[in-house]
Amino acid sequence: MAVRLLEKLITFLFDILAVNIALFCAVLLRYKSNLFPEFYNPNLELSSYTVPAVIMSCVWITLFFSYRSIQRLVQRIAVR
Repeated sequence: MAVRLLEKLITFLFDILAVNIALFCAVLLRYKSNLFPEFYNPNLELSSYTVPAVIMSCVWITLFFSYRSIQRLVQRIAVR
């Protein structure tokens, strides 16, 4: 039981980490890399990335738990 909980917790944390790394890479590529000259902004601080990252993490947590709830509901209906 504890191993299963630990596995779910680690998966959950790595999912949040992956979403934040993807957002960070998107910010770096878009605003800092000069790959897209129309969006290049050398004065942009990466600390401005924290607010969208927190919002996306909260949305991801909400989606994660709501999907889990929906999945449990479907499994209960299928058993009946």
